[in-house]
Amino acid sequence: MSGPVLPLSVGVDGCRAGWIAVAHDGTALTYRVHSRFSELLASWRGADRILVDIPIGLPWRD
Repeated sequence: MSGPVLPLSVGVDGCRAGWIAVAHDGTALTYRVHSRFSELLASWRGADRILVDIPIGLPWRD
């Protein structure tokens, strides 16, 4: 008997190579690096959610 199907969540952040995506399916982590955001979206088409880290421009303090 199998347990409940958990949602596939993907966290995304920019990196020197383009975009890094880390996915969690409830049991394991998987990561992939994509040179273009459109490739990332195509690769994770079955994800329940894609969460993108976006800088919000907080002021720097010295």
